[in-house]
Amino acid sequence: MECQANYIVQLLRVMMNKELRVCRVKPEIEKKFNVEYDERMSRTIFGGKDCRETYNTDKGWDTIAFPGRISKYWRATRKVNCSKFEFSE
Repeated sequence: MECQANYIVQLLRVMMNKELRVCRVKPEIEKKFNVEYDERMSRTIFGGKDCRETYNTDKGWDTIAFPGRISKYWRATRKVNCSKFEFSE
C-alpha cells in the first residue's frame, strides 16, 4: 500500500510542477503489463478460474495480488517513469 501511495504522490508532483491536469498510461505500456501480469498470474494459486475471490475478474484472476516478489514490486513502484505516461493540460 505504501508503495502505491508513494508512486501516486510522485506522479502528482510531476503533474503539479508542470501544471498538467491529465495523466494516462500509454496504451502499449498497459497492454504489455496486462499480458505479463496474466502470464505470471497463471502460475500462482490465484491464477485460475477455480479461484473464487472478491477481486477476481471475469477471467478468474485476482486483481489485488502482485504476481512476484515484493522486492520486484518495490523496484517497479519506487520511481515514476514518465515515459510510460501521456500527459496533457
